Amino acid sequence: MVTNPVLTLSVLSQNDPGTRYSSRLTCSLLNYNGGFLADGSSATDISIPVTDISPDSKASWFLLPEDDIHQTSITLVISCPDDPTYPACPIIVRGSDILKQLDCNSSKTKVYQRGAYGITGHAEVSERGPVFVITAGIYNPH
Repeated sequence: MVTNPVLTLSVLSQNDPGTRYSSRLTCSLLNYNGGFLADGSSATDISIPVTDISPDSKASWFLLPEDDIHQTSITLVISCPDDPTYPACPIIVRGSDILKQLDCNSSKTKVYQRGAYGITGHAEVSERGPVFVITAGIYNPH
């Protein structure tokens, strides 16, 4: 049991063949609530690392809760500055939703966008607390 859990949010691009601009995506952290970002967090605007170029690389933010991890949230948007027609995808990650998913032992993946602009997210647990991993650049996720 983790006594002072940290909410970790990680973002990466899978860069599947057929996806649109998945090697040139950016992630912008728009807002966070219920805590503060810890040292080691990525910049608030960052190019999303591509897994086939750097397999262990991902953008990550570590939110230290002020009180209760259930009250935390992080809002971000994934977009492609090179293509104004790319459908920007705002995502809100709530600590309470992640914990609920982990409590149910659900490995269910949430799909945010389909088709050539695929983006998914899923919860994991680490020794520091809950982790939510967002993966962009997935062709037609299910």
